[in-house]
Amino acid sequence: MMQNLMPFLVQWAITALSLWVASLIFKGLKFE
Repeated sequence: MMQNLMPFLVQWAITALSLWVASLIFKGLKFE
């Protein structure tokens, strides 16, 4: 079960991280 769950968790973590970075970049561009 964990072997099936790991790729999903990794993909979710990458998606969340990229969204967080994108929001930081967007805020930086917006307020500068």
